Amino acid sequence: MKNVYLFVGIIIGVTLGIHMLHTAKESRRYPHLIVTSSAFASGDVIPIAYTCEGANTPPPIAWKRVPPGTRSFALLFEYSRKASGQSWVHWLIYDIPSYRREFLVKDYQELSGEGSGTHRDVRTEQLGKVGINSWKKESYGGPCPPAGLQEYHFTVFALDVETLNLKGPVTKNIFLETVNKGHVLATGKLVGSYDRRLP
Repeated sequence: MKNVYLFVGIIIGVTLGIHMLHTAKESRRYPHLIVTSSAFASGDVIPIAYTCEGANTPPPIAWKRVPPGTRSFALLFEYSRKASGQSWVHWLIYDIPSYRREFLVKDYQELSGEGSGTHRDVRTEQLGKVGINSWKKESYGGPCPPAGLQEYHFTVFALDVETLNLKGPVTKNIFLETVNKGHVLATGKLVGSYDRRLP
């Protein structure tokens, strides 16, 4: 009987040790970026200017505490309903150069060809590349929910590659399948909410 207890104790100890080692590795490999916006604090309401009821331009997004080895960033803005697992992609930018620490409205305007007559491809290497949102467009689409308070997530990814080498229309699924092949060094999230007042 003592041998049985000893054996069980060894198994439990080894299991806990492996779990702790795995957790430590994950913690070291996936630190948290700090993601902020000068337009609203995390947990606050997203200002109407950045929604379908306003100018429908993206809020300024900044990030810091970047891990060594980061060679590019990506930004995913989506609405996600935890209960059902449903997601609506509002914006996806990837291949953002590693020296950047923010994405501003003027950057979006230049990337989309809306600013100073600049074609969207001219500054791609300096700004990033645009993925497909749930409206099937390569652009930003602000919160435009049914009535009721909804939650939105801006997630920034620090990646270990300069480019993801993605071709054609890039959806959220294609993006995630690619970065989850060991390319994510860190992530950070900014959460906002919006309540569309329908008549």
